Amino acid sequence: MDETSDLYRDAVRQAHDLLRWRSPLRAELWASRLAAEWHDDEEAARAFVERAAHEDTPEARLVLAALASIGQPPAAEPATEETSTGPAEEGTNARDTSAGEPRADDETSADDETSAVDETSAVEGAVSVETRVGETPSSDETSVGETPSSDETSVGEATANMEARVGKTTASEGPAVRWMRLMGQAHPEGAWYGTADPYGEQALAVISFVYPNGKEPHLAVVGIDQASGGFAVDAMIEEPKFLDDLDVRPADPVRVAGRIIDAFELTDAIMGAPVADTFPNARAIVLARARTAERSAAGAGEAGAGEAGTGEAGTGEREARAGEARARAGEGAGVGGRPFEAEGAAGQGEDSSRGSESRRLSPDDTVERFDDLPDVPGASEAFATLVEFVGDRPSWWSPARVTQFITSWLPREAIMSEAAIDAMPQVLRAWTRHLGDHPELRARVEADSRDLPLLMADGLRFSLAKRLRLAEREHRGTDR
Repeated sequence: MDETSDLYRDAVRQAHDLLRWRSPLRAELWASRLAAEWHDDEEAARAFVERAAHEDTPEARLVLAALASIGQPPAAEPATEETSTGPAEEGTNARDTSAGEPRADDETSADDETSAVDETSAVEGAVSVETRVGETPSSDETSVGETPSSDETSVGEATANMEARVGKTTASEGPAVRWMRLMGQAHPEGAWYGTADPYGEQALAVISFVYPNGKEPHLAVVGIDQASGGFAVDAMIEEPKFLDDLDVRPADPVRVAGRIIDAFELTDAIMGAPVADTFPNARAIVLARARTAERSAAGAGEAGAGEAGTGEAGTGEREARAGEARARAGEGAGVGGRPFEAEGAAGQGEDSSRGSESRRLSPDDTVERFDDLPDVPGASEAFATLVEFVGDRPSWWSPARVTQFITSWLPREAIMSEAAIDAMPQVLRAWTRHLGDHPELRARVEADSRDLPLLMADGLRFSLAKRLRLAEREHRGTDR
C-alpha cells in the first residue's frame, strides 16, 4: 500500500500540471504510464482507483478520467461500444468548472481548449516527455467518475462504476472542463504498414490519429518481430513527421489495427518475450488506439483498403490476380495436391503459432502487389507454393529464410510438378526483385536452387504428412 500511496501522491502532483496544459494527448500518455506501474497487480490497481474516487478534487477526477479514456484499469468484462462513446455524449470527468480553477476565467471555445500551449509544441512535448507509456487494457471504456468505497469492490467494478458519480455539465461549462472530454476521442485518419529492415525481419504498423477539434495529431507505431512469430517488440506514440523516415505503404486501418492487436496478444502469450525497454510503458495507449481504429474503421469494410492505396491497382484487383495464381496451382499438382490453404503442419507457412489462419486479415499486401510472374510453364504453381510458405508475413525474406524454403521446407512439405520445380528458381528471382533485389538474397537463391531437383526427389527428406499425401494420391490413381 505504501508504494501505491507514493504513486498516487506523484500522480496528483503531475495531474496538477496537466490541468494547466489542457492537452488530451499528454493526459492519456501520462495515464498509460501510470497503468504500467501496477502491471498484473489487481490489488494495487484497485487501491489506486479507490483512493482517487474518494478524493473529490480536480486532480483526482483527472486521474480517473485519463485512466478510463485508455481502458484502465482493465474491467472485469469488456465494455460495449455504446459505453466507449460515452465521453462525447455524457461528459467525462468533471462536475463543474472547478476542475480547471487555475484557468476558470478563460473564455476559449471548445475548439481552442489547448490554446494555452502552441499546438505543435504541445504534441512535441507530449511525445518527448511521455512518449512510451502503458499497459494492456482489456476494455474500451472511456466513461469516468468515482466509485463507492468497498473492500469487496473489484477493479472491474470500480472502473465500471466510475460513470455513477460523473458530474453532469451543461453548455455553460468552461474550456477547462471541455478539453477533458476529448480524452479517448482521437479518431484514425490513416494507416501504413511496412518493414523496419532490409530483410523484413521486423515490420512496422502505423496508424495516425487526431482529436475531434483537429489538434494534437499523432502516430501510434508498433514494431513487430516477424522472424519470431509476429509478436510486438516495441510501441510508441510519435509526431506525424516521424512517418517521413519509415519505409511503409498506405494500408487498410482495420487490417493494421488487427495486426497490432494480434501482435500484442502474442507478446502476452510468450513468457519473457524480449521487448524494448520502452514497450511496457506504451502498451495501454497504443493498444487502446488500435482498438479504436479497428472499431471505427470497420464500418468502411474491406473497401477501405482500396481507398488507402497509392493510385495503383486496387486491393480487389491485386487479390484477384494472386487468387488466379493460386487457383491455377490448385488445378495442377499444387502443394501436396490439396486446395491452396496453409497447413499448421507445414511449420513455416501461415503463422504456426496461431494455427492455420490468422484471426484477422493481414495488412501486408506484398503478395497482392507482385506482378512479375515469369512466363514459363509451372510458374503459377511455383508461386502458389511460395505464397503458402511465406504465409501472412510475406515481406520477411532474409538469406536464412531463402535457404530454409529451398533446402528444407520445399523437400519436406511440397508436392510439385516437374514444371513447377524447374520454374521455381525463376519465380524466386522475380520475388527477390520484388522485395528490393538485395545482392545477398540473389546470391543465396542462385546457390541454393542448383540442387533443388535432387532435393525434391530425395524421399528421405519427406515429412510424414507429405508421405501420406503421396500415398493417397497414388491410391486414388490406382482406383481410377
